[in-house]
Amino acid sequence: MRIVSLLPSATEIVCALGLRDRLVGVTHECDFPEDVATLPKVTRTLIPKDASSGAIDGCCRSSSIRPDLTALRIASRMSTTGAGRPSLP
Repeated sequence: MRIVSLLPSATEIVCALGLRDRLVGVTHECDFPEDVATLPKVTRTLIPKDASSGAIDGCCRSSSIRPDLTALRIASRMSTTGAGRPSLP
């Protein structure tokens, strides 16, 4: 599974769960753990500030990194976008 994290805390959680090797993209704000700095950045210029979760998902899926799961924050809750319930092989 290829994961994009759009929230620094989600990046940290993904890494804490031992899934760092599945991260394929992070935001320009993600800086921990330090090695995520080498990953492609999904920046403000790619995703409009007022984009819906569906628009964000479309933006990420149409990019060259082609994630299976996108982790992001909506309002004050953690969300994921993707087909159905994600499962890790």
